Amino acid sequence: STYRMDENPPQWFVKLLAPPMETKSRLINYGRLVVQTNPTGAIKEAWAETSHLLMTVLLFFIALNIILYLMLGKWLRPINPMLNAIEKMGKGNFSVRLPKFSVPEFKLIADNFNKMGLSLESFIKENNRLALIAEQTADAVIIHDSDLNVSFWNSSAEKMFGYNNKELNNQNLSVLIPKRYAIHHNSHFNLFLKNKKVRKIEHSLNLFGITKKKKEFPLEIGLNP
Repeated sequence: STYRMDENPPQWFVKLLAPPMETKSRLINYGRLVVQTNPTGAIKEAWAETSHLLMTVLLFFIALNIILYLMLGKWLRPINPMLNAIEKMGKGNFSVRLPKFSVPEFKLIADNFNKMGLSLESFIKENNRLALIAEQTADAVIIHDSDLNVSFWNSSAEKMFGYNNKELNNQNLSVLIPKRYAIHHNSHFNLFLKNKKVRKIEHSLNLFGITKKKKEFPLEIGLNP
């Protein structure tokens, strides 16, 4: 709102700008003439001009904030589909892809995300094919890490050792080897891990295995990286 000349400005404004009051007196024929300054009119005028300036600045900042809000909303609009795509991929949907965005930074993120999704989808399909082959082969196939913890176990291995997949999953491979062959097996396995030349080819050793019912039988183990 604006102030008219007859409106009083706030007290803090009066105290800020009001000059010290001056009083002068002079003797005249019929008495004493007293002159006292009254800066109220000048202060009201200054307040009116200041209030107009403050209102203009306030309206400018409000307009600027609205413009920035609308521009940021437009620039950050691709974030929602990006978050949805990441959530879907986290749930196993590797076929999800992001569209092309006009903002260069988001376009680069979308391109890399799509390349990652394509690569993951390709790897998953390849792993499924390998798992199907391993499941259908007559040989017992067991996949484990360097600590001999089992992560894959096909049906032929179940029939050979008597354990089902759930029983041996994340279990140590040592339960399938009789204790008297454990040192022999570990030495061959450590040699396989440390020697790069050995890892490049299939490494075989003849041992005895032990079933869930504690029956021993001869077997040939082939190690592949």
